[in-house]
Amino acid sequence: MENMLTHYCPICKGELMYTPERMVCECGFKFPNWINDREITEDELIEFEHNKFTPVIKFTSKQGRECKVRLTLNVKERKVNYDFL
Repeated sequence: MENMLTHYCPICKGELMYTPERMVCECGFKFPNWINDREITEDELIEFEHNKFTPVIKFTSKQGRECKVRLTLNVKERKVNYDFL
């Protein structure tokens, strides 16, 4: 997900800046670009920006098991929560 569109922080509405590991904002908010070997898609990031959560994301754990997670916004702590399903 290399900076295709401009994305905005769900906390302060500032512009998110791309780094290889995550999107970051000046307010301290960070959004991951990857979950293990699975890259977060542009559509998943857009849904997070609008709804404060992603659709269910499937990925392979480090132990080789298939897992499902939904990323949700924790406004109070200015971070992303990983809600495993």
